[in-house]
Amino acid sequence: AATALANRGDPSSVPALVELARDDRSSTRAEVVRALGGAMRDHGDRAGRKVLVELTLDADPQVAVAAVCGLAAVKDLADAPPLRELVGGGAGDRARAAAWALGEMHDTASFGVLADALGTHDDRLASAAACASGCPCVTLAWSTAQRSRVPASYG
Repeated sequence: AATALANRGDPSSVPALVELARDDRSSTRAEVVRALGGAMRDHGDRAGRKVLVELTLDADPQVAVAAVCGLAAVKDLADAPPLRELVGGGAGDRARAAAWALGEMHDTASFGVLADALGTHDDRLASAAACASGCPCVTLAWSTAQRSRVPASYG
């Protein structure tokens, strides 16, 4: 049911989904959060956006990533600052999802944090940051240490 609501993008379902996202502690919570983002696609609800921002720090990484994806679907640049923080200091999947989300939002103010992420030792984060900033992944500004791991034919 949650997936159907997300696919419909029905804003009338947002209040019920906000309540479920706050209160539900079941294994389907990530699906509820995903549905909330889908229901607000391109027309965010203030209460829904607030819940999504809070959930980017949820203990369950699947819920947190679903919340980040929901913010990307809403595309409200007011939600970019907490996503930038995740890119700069979030754990694994959250940081990569946040980099992708900033690209989806076309947040030009995030270029600095995305550029910093290019120099990280997390290749997947660097790749997400490169794609988000509009750079082809093959032109990453790799550090000398990273270049030494790549065969000469690719350098």
